[in-house]
Amino acid sequence: MRDRRGQRIPYARSRGSCDNIDLQLSPRVCKPNGAGSARNRERCLERPGREVDSVGRQLCDTVRDDRAGEVDRLAARPPKQKICDAHSLSLPKRRSRGRPQRKPHLAIYISTVPARWPMQGSITWSAGSGSEKSVSERPKSFAGLFTTGRGAADPRMSESRVMFREMRPAGEADAHWWSAVDAESGARRVLGVNPHLVLAASAIVVLAAEYNRGSATYGHPGMAQVEAAASSAALLFAWLERGRVRLLPLLLLAGLFQLGWIAVHLKLGVPADVDSHAVYPAQGNALLAGHFPASEYPPGAVVLFALDAWIGSGATEVSHEFVMIPFQLATVIGVWELRTRWSPWFAAIVALWPANSFFAENKYDFAPTAFLVLGLVLALRERWALAGVLLGLGAWLKWTPALAGVTLVIWLLASGRCRAARVHALALAGSFLLLNLPFFLLSPGNVLAAYNKQADRGITAESVFYLPLHLLGVAEQGSGIWAEAAVPHWANGAAIVAQALILVGVFASVRARTTLQKAVTLAAIAPAAFLLSNRIYSPQFAIPLLATWSIAGSLLTRNAYQQLAIGTLALAATLVNSLVYPASIHPFVAWSAVFFLFAFSATAWAFLRARQTEPSESVPPPSRGAVRPKEHRLHRNRPLR
Repeated sequence: MRDRRGQRIPYARSRGSCDNIDLQLSPRVCKPNGAGSARNRERCLERPGREVDSVGRQLCDTVRDDRAGEVDRLAARPPKQKICDAHSLSLPKRRSRGRPQRKPHLAIYISTVPARWPMQGSITWSAGSGSEKSVSERPKSFAGLFTTGRGAADPRMSESRVMFREMRPAGEADAHWWSAVDAESGARRVLGVNPHLVLAASAIVVLAAEYNRGSATYGHPGMAQVEAAASSAALLFAWLERGRVRLLPLLLLAGLFQLGWIAVHLKLGVPADVDSHAVYPAQGNALLAGHFPASEYPPGAVVLFALDAWIGSGATEVSHEFVMIPFQLATVIGVWELRTRWSPWFAAIVALWPANSFFAENKYDFAPTAFLVLGLVLALRERWALAGVLLGLGAWLKWTPALAGVTLVIWLLASGRCRAARVHALALAGSFLLLNLPFFLLSPGNVLAAYNKQADRGITAESVFYLPLHLLGVAEQGSGIWAEAAVPHWANGAAIVAQALILVGVFASVRARTTLQKAVTLAAIAPAAFLLSNRIYSPQFAIPLLATWSIAGSLLTRNAYQQLAIGTLALAATLVNSLVYPASIHPFVAWSAVFFLFAFSATAWAFLRARQTEPSESVPPPSRGAVRPKEHRLHRNRPLR
């Protein structure tokens, strides 16, 4: 293990041998004929304490001072040489003298990057024909890596057997860095076309189709399918060019697309949804008059409606549409800031997918979703106080983001991080209570009415529980799909029990050895599981659901094809959701069943992937002061005579 400062390493990219590297090193780095010399094969591991001390303290020495380094050859005479307490290096056995012996080669190329880019993950590698072994699960400070083997095959590293799995940058890395060093990041060019131009062209096609639909937004599913087809083709191209997607052009496209969507509807005189037309102005104006209304929405939502009414001089149809745009852009930024190879493409989905544009225009769900995503991003960076404050703000608007905070507190307690759990819990509860306190003092009964009214509602026709009851012939739709359905008296209690069991299952899945990325994913799944299993389902829930699937896909995806699969499920679910409402496709029950099939499939994949234990997670860390087994001890070999 050597830190080769000031030296260019061409051997990581070719089939050449590494035997002559030691002769080129300066004496201050390594002795050419010392114990670590690759030329002296029989003395290769004579000084293991200096050369392979726990794989260079688990590869941290190779990037000291942010310089390039290399792990060039680890070979030993015995078939297997133990290196540290919990990990081992498998080396090929010596072949017979009649065959030419192939030298094992292990090369890791590390680019020059700032040390403030912490990365967490499991490095799985093999040397020669040995079996794969997990080396470390501790945070790494290096960023650039060419990967081969069963990971991403890079022709420049044809001789290397190094593989990276589950690498997740948790700091301020940039997505274009991945495209420069990893073939899996989609750095290849297709026809030399900028993906932002393709996304912009698809946005123009979608707006043209929306204009062609006319003022009758409701009840026309055909044009919605045309818009989804155009956007899907552009997103597929962006998936091929995912390494070239950038944040600023994406934010510009998202803002212009939503502004164009609003302009088309204003030009055509498309009627607003009943909420933004009647409910929001009534409650917002009441708060502006100094009276907190008995609303079915939390106090934060009523404050948002008051802002809409103040900007629109009493009306909220137009002002609310513009107020929601910053929250949508904040959600896009939050997904991007997950900083993985896969997050830029999922951010593009959140930014430009037209199936959610109607809900972004007429509902307010992008506001709590933005605080949920940004809070989870801060939790991923272990900023527990700020994460708790943002999740508390989201719970002030719609209380489901509080479930994500509870999940994170459970994980911190299970991991033995009681101080961080206390900070996060106090920030979450403190921000939520402080924001609600003024309105509670003003009108305590009306503040609690938001939670009492929702608790008194029964199963609606849009709920997943309506489907089996309707199939059995014991449930009938009410005045509308959003109205309470006629169901047996025991059905509502059974739905509450089922929802509680699902939430308990999500909370119980948080274990002490769960990684931070998986804990954040489970925290995002908790609100989604509550919304999908709720007896009152609303189509605007597709906004937080898409954000949840984007977070899970960004953090837990293993390869590009898995990314495409989970993205396709998310797009299909939200498209069918928009066909049910506002497109009002028939038959309603069949399409509702298709939506829940896609939605539960995407959520189940994220849940199972978050619960899956990696090989590095299954090995418990050695206790402090424990004596290592004999087979794990490294002994200095006697000098050869």
